[in-house]
Amino acid sequence: MSESPSRYGAAGDDEWPLIRPRRIVIGYDDGGRAAVTFDDYPGNVGENASFPGIASNMLWKEGPKVDRDSREDGAVVWREVPVPIDGTRFFMITIAAGSVADMHTTPSVEYHYIISGAIIVTLDDGAEVEARGGDVIVMRGVAHGWRNPFDEPYVSVGVMVGMHSAFGENP
Repeated sequence: MSESPSRYGAAGDDEWPLIRPRRIVIGYDDGGRAAVTFDDYPGNVGENASFPGIASNMLWKEGPKVDRDSREDGAVVWREVPVPIDGTRFFMITIAAGSVADMHTTPSVEYHYIISGAIIVTLDDGAEVEARGGDVIVMRGVAHGWRNPFDEPYVSVGVMVGMHSAFGENP
């Protein structure tokens, strides 16, 4: 296992606790037996240039066809690459107090489990819903925004699954 100088990343200061969980990936060794292929703290925690105050930590990704023998690190930065249809992204999101992510749409189903904090989810008609630690949010390829008007960071773990749109094309 590689050592982490801290379980937390840094995008500013102590008021910005970006959690860096230990990541253990089980794959196959050269003999075809199950083995630990990664045991580390992914170092790609970073603030999203499009949404200041919002940071992501990619934990793993897969394409539509899983290559169990691959030794490629599935925690590469993914902001520039959309989730492929039937592909997945496993990540953590931290949204600092006072931060906002404007309305956007992803061509995926997103599952978020809120670890701590609270968030306001804004829908395209202006409706808002508040969600707190322990809640689950499912986004089904819809336009949405995030707003954290609260005093503590919002932290969630999520999975995005690339989808075929019911409208013939991905949004």
